[in-house]
Amino acid sequence: MRAFLFSYSDHHVALPIPWDKVCSPKEEGGLGIRRIKDVNLACQAKLTWRAMTSDSCWAKFMDFRYLHQKPIWDAKPAREGSCIWKSMKGLQHFIYEGTRWIVGNGQKIRFWVDIWLGDQPLSTFFPLLANTHQTVNWIINDRGDWDIKRVGDRNIIQKLKDPSKATTSLGSPASMD
Repeated sequence: MRAFLFSYSDHHVALPIPWDKVCSPKEEGGLGIRRIKDVNLACQAKLTWRAMTSDSCWAKFMDFRYLHQKPIWDAKPAREGSCIWKSMKGLQHFIYEGTRWIVGNGQKIRFWVDIWLGDQPLSTFFPLLANTHQTVNWIINDRGDWDIKRVGDRNIIQKLKDPSKATTSLGSPASMD
């Protein structure tokens, strides 16, 4: 295979076939060889996800050392962190975009900032109401129902159904008659 891909001379190695062609799927005429960069990215993402979700000894160490019971996007970057930690922090936006929350008791999910209802954070639609420290359980009353009065906009449910209406009428919080 090496003789097929590479031609040798005294001074350099030439690749007679473009590397993009070699790495393309077999169905497209390539050899189906995966790019090392893509494999590395997938392995880093898997490692990051395991650190956030696993109960293994390694995940517990990463939580103790870097995460401190927070998701990776909330953890502080460590200046003297390991190269593994730095690569995990470099993937935080990639991991965040593919993450969806299961609400449960709502104590760990930030109401306005995390993507737990729909495909975007609620702060995208309600920038003037957003408080980054409020969690989902903040809006739930003692009976387990949503207490819309706590939000400051009683029409929030309708606006969530039609987000285009959300940012147009948020000049000030609506009064709670």
